[in-house]
Amino acid sequence: MRLNFTELPEDLTLNVRIKIPNFGIWRWRDDDFEKPLVFNFRKQKIELYLDNDYCQRKFRAVDSAKMVVKYKPVPISVVRGLFGFRKEEVKLAETIYRNYLFVFNEIDILMRTIGGATSLEIEKPQKIEEFFYNYDSNIYKKNNVNFYNSRVYWHCNGYVCQDKLFPEHADEGSFMPMVFVNKKRDQLYTGSQLITAKKWEAVAKEVQSGYKVDDSVVGLVRNLSKLKRGQNRTAAFESAVIIESVLKQYIERYLLKNGFSKNKIKKQNLKFDTMLNVFIPLIFKKDFYKIKLTSAQVDVLRDLRNKIAHGDIVSDEEVKYIDVAKGIGGAIKLVEFLNDNPAQLKYGT
Repeated sequence: MRLNFTELPEDLTLNVRIKIPNFGIWRWRDDDFEKPLVFNFRKQKIELYLDNDYCQRKFRAVDSAKMVVKYKPVPISVVRGLFGFRKEEVKLAETIYRNYLFVFNEIDILMRTIGGATSLEIEKPQKIEEFFYNYDSNIYKKNNVNFYNSRVYWHCNGYVCQDKLFPEHADEGSFMPMVFVNKKRDQLYTGSQLITAKKWEAVAKEVQSGYKVDDSVVGLVRNLSKLKRGQNRTAAFESAVIIESVLKQYIERYLLKNGFSKNKIKKQNLKFDTMLNVFIPLIFKKDFYKIKLTSAQVDVLRDLRNKIAHGDIVSDEEVKYIDVAKGIGGAIKLVEFLNDNPAQLKYGT
């Protein structure tokens, strides 16, 4: 049975609380929060109001806002989407999320430039499933409205009446596109990522023993986290920079101990490729077989870094996860090998 709307409102307003880049505000009064930024995006009027926590402090940190989208006249597709017609529901959800991405990016640009907040952190917008789904709606509540990830709320001037589905008129409601609900746990909270009681005990023992992790290894492990979060390009580039720096420091120490002056070392113009594929095999000679595979894995990182730097790779999709994972693993092993074999006079003799 086809369900038709027999009456449409004069206008309709959607509003949803959104996460925005974090910045500070100074000496705002309550009425200042009623002054929105107004954007025109894809034939839509979008208003953005900063969230007011009704605190009387002069300084406040802000990281959320209310995004308001107004329609006049009201498209029938928007109404059908609000009332759960699957095709229109998906399209409306994608439109609302696209509006959010636009606003998030504009706020980031405007605060850095016109606002002068040059210390603004680099933040990423929420993914679409995070945007529409609140994993624990009981955590963030303010005036009975979810703080982040809330439903989209709507109200209109007039009534929406639909034959044979809603016998009563409706002038307000909420929108939660179930197609985007994903109750799977984040990868951080699954399997081997979980910290068991035994792991905690092992950590405690290491702390007591004065355990210290090499700074380079820390940087590489953090890049592994970026890789697992889909930042393949960044993880590859930054890991290559870290291991290149480690190689340079090690080889410079080796050359100094073997009679080279600092000026002579500078003239060597140590390049990543030369350090990894010429100096390391020459320095370790017979023991190079222990790190031959490791060096090959690191060499893949070197190649990726060059392609990224030269603009041959411009997206994460162009960088294979497995290549970066092996490269970072190889870089960690190489750092550990060099730490176990400090630079000395003519290694191995």
